[in-house]
Amino acid sequence: MTFYPGIDHCNVKQSACREDVLDAYIFYQTKLNDVLAKESNESAPNLDVKRAFAAGGSAGGTSTLCLPIDVHNYNNLKKHLEAKIVQPRAVVPAYPACLKDGYQDNPTSALEENLAKDNPEGWKAVQKLFVGRVSCSFKTNSMPLPDDHPRCIWVNSDVKYNCHNSFLWGNPPYPAAANFLNFFGPWFPPTFMLAAEGDSLIPVQHSYDVVEALKKHDVETRVGIGKNAEHGFTEWNPKLWPEGADWWTPIEEGLNWAIAKTVDAKE
Repeated sequence: MTFYPGIDHCNVKQSACREDVLDAYIFYQTKLNDVLAKESNESAPNLDVKRAFAAGGSAGGTSTLCLPIDVHNYNNLKKHLEAKIVQPRAVVPAYPACLKDGYQDNPTSALEENLAKDNPEGWKAVQKLFVGRVSCSFKTNSMPLPDDHPRCIWVNSDVKYNCHNSFLWGNPPYPAAANFLNFFGPWFPPTFMLAAEGDSLIPVQHSYDVVEALKKHDVETRVGIGKNAEHGFTEWNPKLWPEGADWWTPIEEGLNWAIAKTVDAKE
């Protein structure tokens, strides 16, 4: 089974996303089979919930990398439990964002201060996005979204005004847990990083920094490179890929690798 932390963070901080992803993963391992049996009059198949991999892109990629850390911490805090939560068999993050000194660390107020002046109508659209019941609902059938979509105005603007990380983690000083590279360990699941070589939103070096940090703990790592690929390429409709773009190859390689890790893993 694939556990996909697909996070559209918008005005929700990454710390809250991490809590939700961990809660969902614990539910998946401890209660899902019981719920399925109850809802189907006990005719539902019994899922092997110990066999799953996690995958996600962008903020979801960051959440994918944080999930094993949070599972590890949860198990350490719950040592009295007879059964621990099992780590994902593999993780497939795509173009995650890391904390770096001086990178995207203006306070979130920089967005309003600058966007309201530079693009008043755009700021109004972003405000509606923040308070909407489903603030990131897509009105198109596929990615990428048009540049005038409120979500694109927001994301492109918070990068332009150097406050993207503050929208992810809250205004600096950031909590220690936000620098997740410091919390990897040899227990971390095998990792296949999908790197967007042409990423204009989050520098591709962030993906390589994750890989190097994992290698320091001898974690099995691989990298699939989307040549000239923009941020979000794994979510784009292939019909909208530039002519000659071979982005499916690294995606397929990563998914097949993770499936093999999940299916073939020994107990």
